[in-house]
Parts: sequence; structure tokens; C-alpha cells
Amino acid sequence: MYESGLPDKGNISASALFILAILMAFCAGSMMLLSSTKNYAARLQTKDSEYGNAFEVLHRIQKDIGILAEDPADSPLSSGLQTLAARYEGYGLQIRDVSSGIHIRFLNDGLLKKEAIQRLIQFRPEENIVQYGWANANIISEAARNQIRRSFALTDNEKLFPLINTFPATNLHYLSEECLEAFFSAYQIKKAREKAALIFLKTKTELVTNIEDVLEIKKDHELFNLIGYKTTFWEVTFHHSRCTVRAVFCAIPDRKNAGKIESYRLIERNVVYDFEKETETIIRN
Repeated sequence: MYESGLPDKGNISASALFILAILMAFCAGSMMLLSSTKNYAARLQTKDSEYGNAFEVLHRIQKDIGILAEDPADSPLSSGLQTLAARYEGYGLQIRDVSSGIHIRFLNDGLLKKEAIQRLIQFRPEENIVQYGWANANIISEAARNQIRRSFALTDNEKLFPLINTFPATNLHYLSEECLEAFFSAYQIKKAREKAALIFLKTKTELVTNIEDVLEIKKDHELFNLIGYKTTFWEVTFHHSRCTVRAVFCAIPDRKNAGKIESYRLIERNVVYDFEKETETIIRN
């Protein structure tokens, strides 16, 4: 039988189909890769745009938060906070005091060793210990003062402002009832529990700017190094498009007017883009 040495037509067709299939798969993969790349680029562009919009809102809040300085006291009832809440209601704005409580690093041993304060540190830390705050020059420990000096390579106290200042360390409107009682007890205020309960209740219904009469003490009592009526550090959170923004603002005390705020500065900011979270939730479901 004569053989040509060439593959038959059936073999040619099979080979062609096999090669064609590979080429089609390659083309499909290339198209998918191209589409995926375009989608990823579009997502990045959208993300950048929404980041920019979120930062624009934060910039507006940074300018507007200065109205808080005008209030004699900070509280959910104060006009400044209510104005901000109304102005940024569409962004779900939340403003939280993060400096009113027991700041372990900045209190001297005399206060930290008081039984009432120790009890809160040991058994109620989440409700009463804070991580933000200025160091009041009259109640900071020498060890903490020296550590701050070494950290900034400074010996002149004036140059340590505002980290060390004479502004009251906490805002009574945001102290828990038990923390108020502990602070009153530490300064040997008579009937500390009853007076703490009374003042705590008053802060829920009115703006409190005078407690010396209730406590039966003078305006220059050393308790007012620890307790005042203004907040020094605020945490702000809001949502814009798919961005969740968290920022922390600090109040700069007015050196010329005791108990007053000169300005507010942005010291921390963090933006979380929610698109990835939404995608993960969809995939899981």
C-alpha cells in the first residue's frame, strides 16, 4: 500500500482544532486580564477621588471646630458641639472626648496611690483610663516631667508648652460618676459620693460652669488642676461615600487667658476605604 508520508486529513483537522482552542483560550485570558486591569485602574481612580472628597470634608471640620473655643464649657448640650453635629449630620459625624479620665502617665504618685483612683485603675480601666491629654504642671510627677524634657532635649519649661501647661486636665461633663467621686475623694472633698452623684446628674441636663459652691471649696482649690469644664482632645469620626475617617484634634490653651482655648490642631488622621470591606462581605455571602 502506498503511503505519502503526510498526515491524513483527520489528523490535520484535530491539530488545527487543538491549536485554535489554545489560541482562543489565550485571547480570552488576555481579554480578561485587560478588562481586570481596566477595572482595577478605574477602582483606583474612584478611590483616589473619594479619598480627596473625604479629606475636603475633614478640612472643613478642621476650620469649623474652632467654634468650640467660644463656649464656656464643652458638653453634648453646648452650642458649639450641637452646631457641628447639625452641620455635618449628613456625614454621620461623631465627636468624642478622649482626654477626660485617669491619665496614668501624667498624674503624680500622690494622686495615683489614692485608694479610690487605684480601684478604678484596677477594676474599671476601660471606662476611666485615657491615653490622650496634656500634662498639667501642678499634678504631673517629676519622673514624667523629666522624661518629657529628655524626649524633646529641652530644659526650659516654657518651651515644653503646650505638652506641659496649667490647663485643667479633664472635663467634668465627660467624667464617669465613679471617676468624679474618686477625684473628689483624692482631694478630701466632704461627702464625695453624694456630691459626685449630684454633679453627674446636673451635667446630663445643663451646662455646668461652677461646682465650687456645691463642693464648698474656693475657685483656686487645687482640685481644679485636675477638673475643669473644657475638653483638650477630641476624636472625630465621619463617613463620606465609601470612606470612614477618624481624626484627633487637640486644644491649644490660651496662655494669656486661663481656662480659655486659643485654637485646635489636627494631630492624627486615618482613612479607611470601605469598598474592600463591602466586596469581602459580598463574596462571603
